[in-house]
Amino acid sequence: MSDSKAATWSVHRQDDNGNRFVVATGFAESDARSIVKEYDARSHKQLYWASCEAFERGPEEVRLRFRESSKEERRTLSPARVNPMHLLQVGVGSGGIAVLDLLARHPAAEAITLVDPDVYKAHNVVRHVFPPSAVGRMKVELAREWVMAIRPELRVETLVAAVGDSQHAEAFDRIAAVADFGICAVDGEPAKYAFDALMRKHRKPWTLGEVLSGGIGGFVHGFVPEGPCYGCVASFLKRSVTTDEEKAPDYSQPGGPAPETTVPASKTSIAVIAGLQAQLASRMMKGEASDFTSLLLTLERTPGVFEEAFRPFKFPIPRSPECLICRGDAGPADLDRALAEALDRLRHA
Repeated sequence: MSDSKAATWSVHRQDDNGNRFVVATGFAESDARSIVKEYDARSHKQLYWASCEAFERGPEEVRLRFRESSKEERRTLSPARVNPMHLLQVGVGSGGIAVLDLLARHPAAEAITLVDPDVYKAHNVVRHVFPPSAVGRMKVELAREWVMAIRPELRVETLVAAVGDSQHAEAFDRIAAVADFGICAVDGEPAKYAFDALMRKHRKPWTLGEVLSGGIGGFVHGFVPEGPCYGCVASFLKRSVTTDEEKAPDYSQPGGPAPETTVPASKTSIAVIAGLQAQLASRMMKGEASDFTSLLLTLERTPGVFEEAFRPFKFPIPRSPECLICRGDAGPADLDRALAEALDRLRHA
């Protein structure tokens, strides 16, 4: 290599199927080899190695592409400084794909399992990222292709099933057992309760995003094993979130049966709440605590509901002492009964 050409080192990975990917690039030789050693020290099954590449450009152009930074800064930015995580996401609809697009780019994401039972339909196109030509295909397969186009080195698995489906109970248990973090992007209340039960059973943290009808605002919630369950949160918000007019539509349940609460949200409002959910998930994945369990962000001024747009409300929510799901002395039969009663109330609401 001539001295007039600039060189850079890259870190590569080969997966179990023999596929090879570039993990990171733009390092000096010592930094690249150090990153490989750190990956190897974590007992990764995949093969990692460093290689040198020559770029047909001058030193100044290389500095523009790979900006000059200190050794410590490069190490801070490298994926080797982030604990790899397996994400479990249920729901890849218009909101779910927006969250997935953000979290799939997270440096900690090493594997993702996607769960959704639905087929991509024509009416989904207006609020989704997939093109009209994809209509008729399973959403999870389209989502997998989307992720692989962004991060081809990720391990992405799919399951065509509805969360809570008893026919796939063993599969859900197996996935949740190996997952590190959960993302819930489903609308139905039974599915939210079922995912909460699954995450609590395996003591895994997770987030939930909810866009209110018409896109007037939305909630993001963060759940941890020692914190309140979804039932506690839903009950607290139904009692505590009030409006100025007693007969205003009930927006506490985005998927509720009332006609006033079934107005579709815009893609813009969906993206805003999805971004908040992804940001909360990113903080939780790093082990950072928040000063709230639930965050409500208003997006539109709605007389009788929200008097001001872009106003945040934080809710630190405790466990309910009456909640059988959260009570430490509740046995498996109590938990099953509590979940069944909650779902029965939803069916007869």
